Amino acid sequence: MERRKKDYLLGPSDKLAGNKLPSNKQAICRFLYIHVQEKKTVREASTAVIREVVQFWERARIPTKPQQHAIKKMESLFEEYKCLKKHKNRKTDTQRKNEDKFREKFDDLFDIAHAEAMTRITIEEDRQFLIAQREKGRRGTMAGLDLVLAAKEERARQRVQSQKRRRVQANEEPGPSSSVAVLASSSSSSSDDQPDETEAVLATPPPPKRAKMNIVTPSLAAALDRTKLSDRKAALVLAEAAKSLGHNVEELNINRSSIHRHRESHRVNFARSVQDKFNPTVSLTVHWDGKLIPALTGKEKVDRLAVLVTGLGVDQLLAVPKLESGTGVAQADAVVHALQEWDITDRVVAMSFDTTSSNTGHISGACTLIQQKLGKELLFLACRHHVLELIVEAVFSTCMGSTSGPEVLLFKRFGEKWSFMDQSSYQTAEKMANFALFEPDKDDILKFAKKQLKEKHPRDDYREFLELCVIFLGGIPEGGISFKSPGAMHHARWMSKVIYSLKVWMFSGQFKLSKKESHGLERVLVFIVKFYLKAWTTATDGVSAPASDLALLQKLTAFEECDSQVSKAASKKLASHLWYL
Repeated sequence: MERRKKDYLLGPSDKLAGNKLPSNKQAICRFLYIHVQEKKTVREASTAVIREVVQFWERARIPTKPQQHAIKKMESLFEEYKCLKKHKNRKTDTQRKNEDKFREKFDDLFDIAHAEAMTRITIEEDRQFLIAQREKGRRGTMAGLDLVLAAKEERARQRVQSQKRRRVQANEEPGPSSSVAVLASSSSSSSDDQPDETEAVLATPPPPKRAKMNIVTPSLAAALDRTKLSDRKAALVLAEAAKSLGHNVEELNINRSSIHRHRESHRVNFARSVQDKFNPTVSLTVHWDGKLIPALTGKEKVDRLAVLVTGLGVDQLLAVPKLESGTGVAQADAVVHALQEWDITDRVVAMSFDTTSSNTGHISGACTLIQQKLGKELLFLACRHHVLELIVEAVFSTCMGSTSGPEVLLFKRFGEKWSFMDQSSYQTAEKMANFALFEPDKDDILKFAKKQLKEKHPRDDYREFLELCVIFLGGIPEGGISFKSPGAMHHARWMSKVIYSLKVWMFSGQFKLSKKESHGLERVLVFIVKFYLKAWTTATDGVSAPASDLALLQKLTAFEECDSQVSKAASKKLASHLWYL
């Protein structure tokens, strides 16, 4: 009973052993040793276990599934174990049955065979061994080395190496000269003066010369990367372009492998030159933020972390590494590695970050860990833009209700109907029941929005938001009245909620809304236009963040006269991010 409390169902193992393919218990025990004892992350531990397990499958000559799929299987097994352990103190029948069910799988095969393993295996004995291992108890064992098969594979390996050596020698040695074989004539009339001989010229042509003219310059490599053209497609395009310009393609080094090598080389050289030229003499602030984007290869999405530094006259992107997880530990490691690689750790004095728990956690947050790794304290600069995003999110949830799905169904319906709407038929704020709320500040807001539209904005959605606000209040933007097609909508994109809310209400005459939805949208728009834009128009340049946030808190409290529920939700959200005061 004491052992069960200590290890809970099983214990960690420092190695995999045996003459069978590893079982589920062996795999999870080895995982726990690496994860718990060696203090590795879940992804690092699962990767290490799969590499060890694959060695057993290679000895058995059984093809395995791709590593990433095997890793997912290992992590799924760990999640099942973790869920059981979480409720280990429960004495219910359900918990006991779940534990027994998990124990029954201990001796079953940790199966990572390829989906087409049975057809890919060429030796019947290996196929039968896999079938036996998949049975309960994993019947059968791996015998010693098959000497006959090993000798056959060794001969094949030596044959391949011999062919490679001959090819190398043929390329290094000069081409053989023409040889002439003289065949004596069988005719008796031949004389010494004029021998009747037949000369057969057996000329061996020299091997074809390899094209050595490289055409992939740094600028061309950068253009190929910007257009996301694959190496194979680039070879086809460059060959046809060279041919159309009258060049002999056989003299040009245009092939997939050469283009790939030159593109990689130019990327490395360009990155090195940027690092060599970057030598800041001012204090720097390091920024980082994660983004889930499609992988460079395949259809899956990966978590990448953009790391950059800014200072007086300095704005430099350092790296965009791929993260195994979005934890504070992984982010801190990536940030510190980038700073060390660029050799600027001594210049960094501050951090700018989103106020998420993975960043601000006092034990395992990225900010705490970065300070520990750099060995010094840094100034905390929490992203005010992120805080304002959260305020809008809180207001929207209060007015429209929360949803568990990845999208707002109202906006999804609107996007599907957009192509059928008459964009010249829209309504402005004058049609709103509480239009009187906007009248005192209407002119100031329009003046502010039009002034902002003349400036450059780093994001198109900011410009679209300002244009919609001008149209909503009855004005006309400088470029005329036009509406963009509804774009991507996600809970993490706060600006999309604002833009969608404006569009949905302005076209509500052609789009059916329920009473609750219509009332909720009006409350959101009153807050966005009446409060948000009004707050920006009265903002004072050069005011410190604490003074600005305290003034914003006062305005939110005063907004209680318009909508007490919205005022309380927004004030509460802002108050939870005033910890730096």
